[in-house]
Amino acid sequence: MEMRKTFSNDNERDFVGLEQNVNKLVGYLVEEESIQVVSICGMGSIGKTTLARHIFNHEMIKNHFDGVVWVCISQQFTRKYVWETILNRLSSKHDGQRESNMTEDELQEKLFRLLETKKSGTG
Repeated sequence: MEMRKTFSNDNERDFVGLEQNVNKLVGYLVEEESIQVVSICGMGSIGKTTLARHIFNHEMIKNHFDGVVWVCISQQFTRKYVWETILNRLSSKHDGQRESNMTEDELQEKLFRLLETKKSGTG
């Protein structure tokens, strides 16, 4: 199985017209408590990854969240891969070997506990 990577062209010249979308989505993420997921959907090569990268690197996002993680996935991704990657990048104490032996549900629970700890300020 070949994993297709996303490619982001962060060239500011190619970003014309998307600033309004970035600001709108950043606003949703930092101001709306009920927003848990923001999906960016569309056909290939229209700037989804570039838009997401600008949101990810936005100063308000960096100041609002304790941690942010960029995970590149392909159309054939697994949730287990996503959970492992997020855990590895967010956790200062992680055991990659142990986590690779965990089930998807165990990884999800561990990630949930880690995020709850960070949210409460004890982590």
